[in-house]
Amino acid sequence: MTAITYETFANGIGFVGVVIYICAYTMLQMGVVRGASYTYACINLAAAACVLLSLTQEFNMSSAAIQICWIVISLFGITRLFVLSRTVRFSEEEERFRATKMPGVPRHHFRKLLNRGFWVDGEAGTVLTREGEAADTLFYLSEGEAEVRIGSDVVGTCRDGIYIGEMSILSGEPATGTVTLATPSRYFCISADALQSLGKTNRELRFAIENSFAGDMREKLIHSNTRTLESRAQA
Repeated sequence: MTAITYETFANGIGFVGVVIYICAYTMLQMGVVRGASYTYACINLAAAACVLLSLTQEFNMSSAAIQICWIVISLFGITRLFVLSRTVRFSEEEERFRATKMPGVPRHHFRKLLNRGFWVDGEAGTVLTREGEAADTLFYLSEGEAEVRIGSDVVGTCRDGIYIGEMSILSGEPATGTVTLATPSRYFCISADALQSLGKTNRELRFAIENSFAGDMREKLIHSNTRTLESRAQA
């Protein structure tokens, strides 16, 4: 390979590195990738390696030092994520909760959420939310069933695998109905204050929780529409 050919190659690979840097930062700002993720660390590692390789043609100590530090930091981030993901452990019900509601959340972030709340074996008749009162606790119904009442009328049921109280927590408005356990149930609960505190310190987890709430509300709407159509068909 001639000097001119290698120079062209080095300049080209350096330009590729710059493009990767720009794309990585753009994706981070757009929310496409997370800052503390394998993807972002690997992209930055590749970009730094490309720019460092281009410096073999026309070496610059300052630029090389920056790229070497970037590579070391990226490798540290990848190693850290690997260690965290391997050391965090979940029970079967916790793993089911994560897989059902927040499958894309890193394990160590989800552990922070679990550590702020607790699991409860609830008895039938336990009231989770009351009509006209703002919910101060989020519930995730892992097993069992709950009734939703407006006034004295039962207007629906909550099956396992859904949230209870999330709409009141999001809006700050009073709950539109009273939710009572209809059967002995198992659920996870976390206070609204704890959720807000997590959201302030962990933006990634806050977005995941909000997206999880949105998905849960879509499920409830679909279930409600299905019940309405079935009732009309029977009538």
